Amino acid sequence: MLEMIQASPLEGATAAMRGRAERNDFTETLKNFDKPALVIAGDNDAFDGGAAQRMAELLPHGELAVISNSGHTPNMENPTEFDAALGAFLSKLA
Repeated sequence: MLEMIQASPLEGATAAMRGRAERNDFTETLKNFDKPALVIAGDNDAFDGGAAQRMAELLPHGELAVISNSGHTPNMENPTEFDAALGAFLSKLA
């Protein structure tokens, strides 16, 4: 993952950071989302800052899955645990 980030063009990384800083506040959208929702975060996500927990708490039917040994991209860093969490969530909807 670090190699991928380091290989990114400076312009792309700058745009991504600007997008994070300027994004809209979706608090009301989350509070009003009346469907089951799964929020997935890595246990070592340096970018999260508690956002995943807050999102799961704001969602009326939200669940939080924290994937071990992973950072900001748990689906790539620990795909087995990610797939299991997603599968368990989806199986409850069937």
